[in-house]
Amino acid sequence: MKEEDDDDDDEDYESDDDGQIAVNSKGLNDVGGEVRMALIVRSDLGMLKGKSAAQCAHAAVSPATSDSTEE
Repeated sequence: MKEEDDDDDDEDYESDDDGQIAVNSKGLNDVGGEVRMALIVRSDLGMLKGKSAAQCAHAAVSPATSDSTEE
């Protein structure tokens, strides 16, 4: 992992073994005011509306339920 004082744009992202990208959101904890989340759903994947809704729900809940002490 890179040191925090490194100015490289990639320092907040780390690729996991399963191909997912882990985001270091420690800096987001200091954001004041209203926080919003936007989910972008691709319609070209051919998933039914219920399946898309379930995937969006998992994506929305995952950051709140993940262990924020993981590094």
